[in-house]
Amino acid sequence: MCGAAALIALLVSCAGLPAPARRDPPSWVLQPPPSDDRFEYFVVSSTDSDGNVGAAEEGAALALLTQINQALGVDVAVLTTADARSSLDSFRVDLVQQVTQRGSGRIEGLRVTDRFIVERDGRATVHLLGAYDRRSFMAERAARQRFFQQREDLYLGAEASAVRAASDGRVLDALIAYVQAASAAADAERDGIASAGPVVVRSLQSAVALSGGLTVEALDGPDRVPVGERPSQPIRFAVSDGSGRPVVGAPVELSYRETIGGRSVVRSVQLVTDATGVVTHRHPAPAAVGDVTVTARVESGRVATLLSQLPGSVLAESRALQESLAAARATHSFTVLSRAREFVTAVIVVDTDASGLPMTDSRTAEGVIEALSAAGFLLSGADVDPLILIGRSATESAVLLQSLVPSRIERAIIGTATIAEWTERDGYIVRVSGSLSAVDLNTGAILASVSGIRNAQSSTSTQAMRAAFLSLGRMLGRDLAATMP
Repeated sequence: MCGAAALIALLVSCAGLPAPARRDPPSWVLQPPPSDDRFEYFVVSSTDSDGNVGAAEEGAALALLTQINQALGVDVAVLTTADARSSLDSFRVDLVQQVTQRGSGRIEGLRVTDRFIVERDGRATVHLLGAYDRRSFMAERAARQRFFQQREDLYLGAEASAVRAASDGRVLDALIAYVQAASAAADAERDGIASAGPVVVRSLQSAVALSGGLTVEALDGPDRVPVGERPSQPIRFAVSDGSGRPVVGAPVELSYRETIGGRSVVRSVQLVTDATGVVTHRHPAPAAVGDVTVTARVESGRVATLLSQLPGSVLAESRALQESLAAARATHSFTVLSRAREFVTAVIVVDTDASGLPMTDSRTAEGVIEALSAAGFLLSGADVDPLILIGRSATESAVLLQSLVPSRIERAIIGTATIAEWTERDGYIVRVSGSLSAVDLNTGAILASVSGIRNAQSSTSTQAMRAAFLSLGRMLGRDLAATMP
């Protein structure tokens, strides 16, 4: 039963008593009595514009509960229960308070010592005089103060822990503790503890200042790496605080792009700084030539999770902390080189028509030669009939070519391309597909493989086919130049 209902039950239980025969209000209505050694007094009233005395009594009961809570030093929404007594003079309400919004506690020892009802002009007004046993009142106030102190200890303790961690050089622990302090203070502020408000902002500002000194530095790493070979030198990053001290045990995330199956994907590695504040990364063998950049940043996922739970009133401080942490990063770049340009290479490719029959020349081979020449490869003719490749795998072709090509030719680009589809619409549209492999003619090993599809359109079928094969060769040649070791 809610508090208002409890008081209404009390008042209704006394409905059999004759209503006081008064015209003038009692003195306590006009001048609330001062508190004495025995009681704290409360005077409240409520009016119902429809003349409903019961509704006015309920409003007065709620007002009484609110006034008591305010006197106890907390603004809460409450649920209450009450036991009725035989008469208004002896009636005592025991209110067991269950906090639903901003605190918890217990209100008991209340007596409704008098009431005054005015019914006039279709309106009903109920005045109540409540007396709260002073010892019970002071005990409840002390309990509330202890409750507040416990709540303060939560956020002030976390703030003190953050200060100690920062002093010890445990920057990440300090940042987490500061945000935890802000979170606990925000909860306390919502519960009506006004002193908690400044702690929310203060803790976040301290975290921003601390994170601003966080530094990630690239120490060393490889400069040039052959494609397909794992770098012999590791990549190292150091994390330090604003005083230049190493940050030990800090989570660090490394990220970089890696080529897999011709596609670029982002990889990440999770590391933790050692006793010197350093993380060491052994980079995998790169699969493609070009520049590789490894980025190191302090991993702050836990801080971000805590920040997401803070109220919107500190959004600016939360964003400032996130931006400050994001700025703590460093990069190391190295170049992946191909040695393929050092080897004499032959290009042996067969183009076939839609029926699988070989064509007289290979525009695909022409496109491959064009792309590899532009990349600086050493190319040579092999004086070998490309038709020997038909029906053979790349490995079988490599073994066969070992005995057919001059010894000065160390590598070969071999494969086939064919017409996959052609349509006659606004001229001719031809789609071709092909697969090529780079093989080592000394060992027979396959060094790299690529495949692809290209389209071309022209006014004649011959021109469309030639253009499609040439475009395919250029594309596959560029892919091989980027991946051959």
